[in-house]
Amino acid sequence: MWHGLAGAVLKEVAAHSSCWAAAGPPLKEGKQAQTTAERWRQVHDLLERGTGLLECSRRLGLSLNTVKRYARAAEPGRMIRAPKVPGDDGRPLP
Repeated sequence: MWHGLAGAVLKEVAAHSSCWAAAGPPLKEGKQAQTTAERWRQVHDLLERGTGLLECSRRLGLSLNTVKRYARAAEPGRMIRAPKVPGDDGRPLP
């Protein structure tokens, strides 16, 4: 019973990772933060010019889901994700 409950909680947390990120701390400084901010700017620049999501994906060499995630974010600081939860790899917990 506990195993099933833990699995359900993990799925729910993973499904709302973008919500956790929106409430979380801003991006830290560093290469990853710079890359994230630059990609966010690229996606939003293309969208402002009327480029579709699929074409943004092709031009930037990013997956469509990644482009959608960047497009939904109002600012690059909201692009962080919730930390990984142990056992969230699809395998059963011990």
